[in-house]
Amino acid sequence: MFVKIGFSLVLMGSVSFADETTRVAQAVAVLSHTLAVWNLGMVGLAISTSLAALANPIFQAVALSWYFHSFPWQRWIVSLLWSGLASVMIAIPLWWMIGQIDWFGQNISLLVRVSSLSGAAAVGFLSFVVLVWPGGKAEIRALIGMLPERALGFLPQFLQPSR
Repeated sequence: MFVKIGFSLVLMGSVSFADETTRVAQAVAVLSHTLAVWNLGMVGLAISTSLAALANPIFQAVALSWYFHSFPWQRWIVSLLWSGLASVMIAIPLWWMIGQIDWFGQNISLLVRVSSLSGAAAVGFLSFVVLVWPGGKAEIRALIGMLPERALGFLPQFLQPSR
């Protein structure tokens, strides 16, 4: 939570406050003015959420390493790098797909917006699985192993667990 707040203050830009706000809101505004490096607004908040989500497994890995006095760092870093590379690779087509719709235009129906967003999410998920497959088979197989038995029949043959 502190990582998220810290990145938010650095990336979202200065926040202003009304005179009748609480002291907490005033303190956040002062901190955001002091710590702001980039004025990315809502995009800064989204990036800070992603960075905090990345910091979480790093903190957990360090804690597990300290607690158990060993950790498979090499495998973990390779998996993290594959995931990062896949995330960057799918960002390009998703950015293009999302840019094809005027999201705030009044002549775009809710159905078109929901369909477009759902399609982009599906393309992103499938692209991620395909891109991560060469380096992250163990992780994908672990996720597949968590699926209920009924759901396994819907998976393509190459994803079916061996029996």
